[in-house]
Amino acid sequence: MPGTANGDEQYIYTGSTYIGSNHSYSYVAPIAQQSMSGGLLTAAVGSNGPDVTASGITFTGHQGGSTTPNGSPIINITNYKGTRTPAIMKEIGGNKLDIQGLL
Repeated sequence: MPGTANGDEQYIYTGSTYIGSNHSYSYVAPIAQQSMSGGLLTAAVGSNGPDVTASGITFTGHQGGSTTPNGSPIINITNYKGTRTPAIMKEIGGNKLDIQGLL
């Protein structure tokens, strides 16, 4: 299992690209420090890492006391990083993340 990756950064991995300027701790989770509103998020145990899909979700990143609108990207990940990552979303203490209206 990887370390705690206790760094303050926000990002989203869509399955083909990263949204957010820093994703050095992406080995922990494909989503970091995001408020989410609406849409559908699905996570399942894949054969060699988590499978994650998301659509219709409005993401807002939180980093260093600032917020960044990240839009509504489509996420389609199969066997994320080819490893057993410990989480789908990473969050360090001190950020209030609102998760509302997800299916």
